[in-house]
Amino acid sequence: MTLIKKKIIFNVKDNLIKKFVLKYLVHKSKKISEYRKNPMVVFANDWIGANIFVDGVYEKKFIDDIFEIFKKIKINPKKGYALDIGANIGNHTVQFSQKFKGVIAIEPHQRIFEILKFNTSKIKNIKCVNSAVGNKIGKIKFRDYNENFGASHILENNIKKNYFKVNISKLSNLVKKTNPISYIKIDTEGMEYEVLKGGKELIKKFKPIISLEQKKSDFRLSYKETSSLDFLRHNGYRIYTIKESIEDKNYFLKKLKIIYGLFAKIKITRNIIELKNVRKNDYNFLIAIHKNYLNVNLT
Repeated sequence: MTLIKKKIIFNVKDNLIKKFVLKYLVHKSKKISEYRKNPMVVFANDWIGANIFVDGVYEKKFIDDIFEIFKKIKINPKKGYALDIGANIGNHTVQFSQKFKGVIAIEPHQRIFEILKFNTSKIKNIKCVNSAVGNKIGKIKFRDYNENFGASHILENNIKKNYFKVNISKLSNLVKKTNPISYIKIDTEGMEYEVLKGGKELIKKFKPIISLEQKKSDFRLSYKETSSLDFLRHNGYRIYTIKESIEDKNYFLKKLKIIYGLFAKIKITRNIIELKNVRKNDYNFLIAIHKNYLNVNLT
């Protein structure tokens, strides 16, 4: 006896893609687990979570770059602390904990913070703080994005949907008992300058390496570059960026290498280069290094 009979839409293309993706992830899972060492909870359908599913660690190349810089300028990260401002679910925090003496992971979004605490609960040299960071103390409105929690940001207008209130404090207040600070990662969706101003005392004292995002909208006529970059340069920092390229002066050979890369592995040059003047553009990563450490050249 047939209890229920109905017709459904079967998408052959989507089903094949899904099978391929699942096989690919299962194939990579062992290597991913060995590298990451700890299991990690992510938000389903979130951009960062999707990248962690595929690569095991989000922005692994960038994390490796930071430690290459420490090696190049001859600073031992084990002697200092890292501040992960805008820590999200702890992807970078966990990786930093393996190299630095300790990590302070700061995340304002309450739901994300709960995942951050879970992902870092077994790592003793990580401290998690549920707060926004800026140049004042109090409470602020925070905008939520369910499709990409990492894009949640402080509200500067009267939009009434998808917002909640969070605590905000100055960096110098949140980490005043920790020293020395060797590195600060700032991922605060437009609040970078406020973070820098609120942490001015710490930055002047420890001169940490600082990485931050800058967007086209941050470049205004009132600044030489952006408010954040002007601040950093005024305090003795030089600005670097990461550039990937396929080394070949011949345009056609370069294109052929790209096509060949669809079927086999190719070598890409990844350089960390200084920007004497940062042009108006979107930058996922800019790295600020104090001039005191630059008695060697970064190539």
